[in-house]
Amino acid sequence: MIPNRLDVGCGHLPTGDVNIDRFKSSRWSPDMPFNAGFETSSSPYRLDLIADAEHLPFRDKSFNEVYSAHTIEHVDHPQQMVKEMERVAVKTVSIRCPAMFAHGHRGNPFHKWTFKQSWFRALGYLTEINWEPIEWPPIGPVRISIRRMNEIIATKDLGSDS
Repeated sequence: MIPNRLDVGCGHLPTGDVNIDRFKSSRWSPDMPFNAGFETSSSPYRLDLIADAEHLPFRDKSFNEVYSAHTIEHVDHPQQMVKEMERVAVKTVSIRCPAMFAHGHRGNPFHKWTFKQSWFRALGYLTEINWEPIEWPPIGPVRISIRRMNEIIATKDLGSDS
């Protein structure tokens, strides 16, 4: 039986049947165990394997869905990461990342890349933008409600029914 979902770059909130990340420690402290403070009886967050997103240690077509949230902007070679995700997926690849003009994204020293929808579309992905509602200015008696780009959601159906 093929596991349903691989979460690539799961961080401290894994969502897959199998969860991988490049780092074992938490984002707050290298001395803190990865899962510390996140496990609950109904949602046992766990890191299953330490692995590089650009070189996934799985056979071809190992998972029905391969998912990644806010990881691709951190890797050295994003096209290689996408290629690897597609290689191990049977049905679907889903990638979420900050939109190019997302608030707080620019200037983040840990982000190596910025993406537009067109980058994913050129690779055959369907894309949508997740919009975040805000009020501007944040203080004062008169405010206007606007929406700003928050993240890109890119999905590719690989078309396999098996």
